[in-house]
Amino acid sequence: MDFSGHCYWWKGNDIYLPCQLQGEPVAVEWVKETISRQPVPKARFVDGIFENWEKRFNIDKNFSLLITDLKVADEGVYFCQVFLTNFENFEKTIVLTISSSVVGTAPNVQGWKGEDIRLQCDIQEEPLALSWIKESTSDQELWTTKAEFFDGKFESKEKRFNIDKDFSLVISDLEVADEGRYYCQVELEVFQIVENSTLMTVSCK
Repeated sequence: MDFSGHCYWWKGNDIYLPCQLQGEPVAVEWVKETISRQPVPKARFVDGIFENWEKRFNIDKNFSLLITDLKVADEGVYFCQVFLTNFENFEKTIVLTISSSVVGTAPNVQGWKGEDIRLQCDIQEEPLALSWIKESTSDQELWTTKAEFFDGKFESKEKRFNIDKDFSLVISDLEVADEGRYYCQVELEVFQIVENSTLMTVSCK
């Protein structure tokens, strides 16, 4: 079993849960684990055909699971089970947490190409976990995680993106492609999540 991560997202929104596989599998099945630890199938790909058991759950061409109009009941552990042509198989695990918290909006900021910028996250205490994500313009994903804080450790997903000790996001050597809306998602207590959003524009000198 390969643990792929913990996703936080918002009630009423859509989300992609990535399977992150390479090549063409024989079959892919997304299942959710119930409270009694019984697997419930949500969608699958087999013999070149995509199928689903619930209207809001669909597998896209990259074998990610798209869940639309998120409900609190969608929260839980999801498994992407992959079957390959060489009779091997593997499994990815994603924990999905749903929040209906109020979203705060920080002032918009402007940065300059080639310089550094700091995006503030308005929190008053050290969180259990924190993620800085960027809203995506891609049809294949809704967001990309740039940096995270979890279990007392800071982790950068991209070299130029780092979380400072005050939990602000520092972006070095700005590029025009960095422009967009960023979200600071904060877990203060288990299942209590708050969010701040900032729209950043990048200008050329």
